[in-house]
Amino acid sequence: MNRSTKLGFWILVMATMLNACGGSGGGTTPSVASDVEINPILCEDLPNSNLVMVVDDYQVLAGSSDYNLYLEDILSAAVPTETMASEHLQALDSFLTRVNNYFSYSSADGVLPLSAENPLDWVESLLIQQGPTSEFKQAVEQIISSIQAGESGCNYAYKSNLELVDMAGNSLYAGELSLFYSKFSAQVFLSIILADESADLENSITRSGAPYIGFGFYNAEDFVLSGGEALIRQAIANNQMLTESVFIDDGYDNKLGQISIVTRNAFCEDELECPDGTPTRVVQKEQCQGLNTGDDNEVNRIAVKSFDLSEQLKDLKRARIETDYANQEVRLYTSQYREAVFDSDGVTLIFDPSQCETQAILDELSELNPDQGVSLTAFSDPGYDIEYERDSSGERVLDSEGEPIVIVPTPTLIYQGTLIPDRL
Repeated sequence: MNRSTKLGFWILVMATMLNACGGSGGGTTPSVASDVEINPILCEDLPNSNLVMVVDDYQVLAGSSDYNLYLEDILSAAVPTETMASEHLQALDSFLTRVNNYFSYSSADGVLPLSAENPLDWVESLLIQQGPTSEFKQAVEQIISSIQAGESGCNYAYKSNLELVDMAGNSLYAGELSLFYSKFSAQVFLSIILADESADLENSITRSGAPYIGFGFYNAEDFVLSGGEALIRQAIANNQMLTESVFIDDGYDNKLGQISIVTRNAFCEDELECPDGTPTRVVQKEQCQGLNTGDDNEVNRIAVKSFDLSEQLKDLKRARIETDYANQEVRLYTSQYREAVFDSDGVTLIFDPSQCETQAILDELSELNPDQGVSLTAFSDPGYDIEYERDSSGERVLDSEGEPIVIVPTPTLIYQGTLIPDRL
């Protein structure tokens, strides 16, 4: 497979997409391709457009084109090449099954992956296959012209509204495609977001909770070579209740691929008491127990969202598989909390605090430290989070080259994966 034409997507807000040589094109056009190929004109933006894609099914076959599936390399590298204990295989299978709830990758005879069936891979693969008269490919040519022009080139921005509809014309997703070249950073950014409806694209909060978000960026010089090889490809998938997210981060620069599952606690419906049998969070601050008039009451109102990977790995809030391509090593990290902070006494830990509890801690710190700025003190998980070595004053310790000294977390599981020659 030709990896030089891989495209990646992800961004939440591209508010800084400005054209340094003139105003960006205004208005929209109903078509996605012109009848005649247009030669790129330096520094001329194409107007924003509308792109409607009709969906029969979302299946994309691995190796069927120049497109590389988001999880293709990570999943292939994660296939064990050593004998593993049954509980470890169970944990790995449970992890991938949970990821597949969003990305629907299939396999055959242990070979991963065979195909994908999700909107993000589907849209991206179709973009690569668009002809030279399409506005997207014209935008790519405009960027290449600007890169090749050097100092005479310009920043360049292109945006297209997306709509995915079924064969009957019913809307499936409303989305946005963005392409941006920064002359000053010499990088090209390409992003896509797929929301349930167009109104969800109007502010950063609802955009960040969209079902699918993808992003990639490229060195400008590499982008000129048939689209270039991405330095990083990233993606996010969110469930409907926003209580679980899957994050993908595949680094072509650091030869590291990651898939993370993260859960979030959630208030029960209408913030009333949760139904019987619902695991609920124990409120740890009195200010959030409704004991006094005007206090919030979160008792039996916040449902705990967690997951199990095996009999030994239960009640997890986070899990991450990391594929180290260069060393052919796969690492699994797990954590039973999403975040933790110290209470105002500086000793007691509060795990996955609610907004009410974090505000209560800040209020208490303000009373203890009048006329001073206060902030929460986080506590990282040594089995999951990357930390930095710090001195007695809390400042990061630097190595001989002036870089911060990193303290890597301790994996739950390490095993030998499959060699991916193109990622060495």
